Amino acid sequence: MGIFTYYVLPVASLAAFLATQSVSLAGAATTGRLYAQAGRPTVVVNDATRIQRDVAAMQADMRVLQEDQKMLLARIMGLEQEIQNRDERVKELQNLLTATDNRFEALDREWRQRFDALNAALEQERASRSQEIQAVGKAMAAEIVRVEKSAAAAAKPSAPSAYSGKYKELVVQKGDTLSGISSLAGVSIESIREANGLKSDVIRVGQVLKIPTK
Repeated sequence: MGIFTYYVLPVASLAAFLATQSVSLAGAATTGRLYAQAGRPTVVVNDATRIQRDVAAMQADMRVLQEDQKMLLARIMGLEQEIQNRDERVKELQNLLTATDNRFEALDREWRQRFDALNAALEQERASRSQEIQAVGKAMAAEIVRVEKSAAAAAKPSAPSAYSGKYKELVVQKGDTLSGISSLAGVSIESIREANGLKSDVIRVGQVLKIPTK
């Protein structure tokens, strides 16, 4: 039974043996008394009544021991059952711990997969945004160049028309210069020189100049 081995004391056999010894002792006492009555030397024999009491006491002690043994056996069986119940509880806890570990591993794998997917999506979004920013930057740079070219073209003065032979006369006033007259008339200085036969840009107050017309 379990991990324990139990030995039941043979109380009945021991009681029978003690009863047999009691009868033998009683017979021996009777024989001793008979020898004494016949004038023979008296044989000293233990008191049979005292021996019977001792045997009865031993039998009572054996019964007590037997009851104690039964109680001890019941206690041992209870302990074995308790140990078995604890073993079952430990197995249940081990199974629960294993299931919990497996659940944690599954959750860890799931969260890692989600994190990797999110990280990949963020990297892809970052690359897409970077390409969009680069494209916008290039478009803005091209637009700035176009605007600058347009502004430069608008600010550049138009080239004066070539001299066509037609002219109008202009009297030189104080402070006039050949370049100023050229700008106001919208003709080149060379065409004014050509129309007036000038070899330099020097002009005089009151001088009549021929100003080419378009």
